[in-house]
Amino acid sequence: MVHLQVHLPDLQPVVFNVEEDAHGQDIITEHEGHATTLIGWFGANAALPEGNPKLLLLYQDYPSENVWNVKGNYKWSARGNKSFAIGRMYHAHPTSGEHFYLRLLLTTVPGATSFEYLHTFEGTLYPTFKDACIACGLLEDDSEWHQCLREARFMATGYQLCHLFVTILCDCTPTDPRRLWEEFADHICDDLACQLARLHIRENPTPEEIRDYGLYLIEQLLSPSGKSLKDFQGMPEVTGNWEANLHNWLIAEQQQYDSAQQAQLAAACIAKLNPD
Repeated sequence: MVHLQVHLPDLQPVVFNVEEDAHGQDIITEHEGHATTLIGWFGANAALPEGNPKLLLLYQDYPSENVWNVKGNYKWSARGNKSFAIGRMYHAHPTSGEHFYLRLLLTTVPGATSFEYLHTFEGTLYPTFKDACIACGLLEDDSEWHQCLREARFMATGYQLCHLFVTILCDCTPTDPRRLWEEFADHICDDLACQLARLHIRENPTPEEIRDYGLYLIEQLLSPSGKSLKDFQGMPEVTGNWEANLHNWLIAEQQQYDSAQQAQLAAACIAKLNPD
């Protein structure tokens, strides 16, 4: 069995001896010319003439007819009469983002000559591997999750929708979680303005603050499962310091005063003071 590396551009793994007194630049220089099995596959395909049968081989099938030479030139060469081998790509979890989508493309696109080749479908160069997967029809369009939330919004509270949204994120690996959030954020956060006022955190919160607080609550629900909003590509992150407000109600209440209004009130009252 031949283990095939799957890595993003310029993010190939490098193995070195930590006990040796080697500087970072020395390590980079030493490994600069060492191609990975993936880069070597690109190079081998680029060197083949058009119409060569090997261009029909997928990445995981390439070791069946070729041998990876680690010692010396770091290139693929014809297997010839050598024993048969099976290629296995390293696993990529659906939540690993572009790494997962790259691996998905490698399982379906034969004869790739570069990362850009994998980004391209029917003559269009897509900005990400994920976009290329969608164009190729390798990913679902999340229609079932949109439909699920559309139906739930008519009968569920914002609190219930928040929990449902977290369940979809964790267990259903939606293709475009940001789009789900943008469509249903107002429904998920429909009672948070009242909640913020009741807790003396924000008396008149803006729509942006309401959504940000909603993201904070989602982050808290994700935390027990060891996940975060950062694990879901495209999802916005929390910007407000809600943790501090929720743990000190007195400070939160004092922060709600309108400074300009209080200054006007103070000036009016000071003008009415007597000399004593």
